[in-house]
Amino acid sequence: LYNEELTCIPIPALTMPGSLIAVWCTNSPSHFSSLCDVIFPAWDVEYVAKWFWVKVSQKVHAIYF
Repeated sequence: LYNEELTCIPIPALTMPGSLIAVWCTNSPSHFSSLCDVIFPAWDVEYVAKWFWVKVSQKVHAIYF
């Protein structure tokens, strides 16, 4: 969805007071700014914290004897 479409989601009608809303986005500064400056105010929600997802992977090497 585009930012303009996200702002149209009726979050206040879909949540109860004290609800927690978790939003995943890329680490793009412009995406984060849009969330804090446009989308969250449109939803009437308060930004509380940023959590980081650290993707850990293991490269598997094949060993042939």
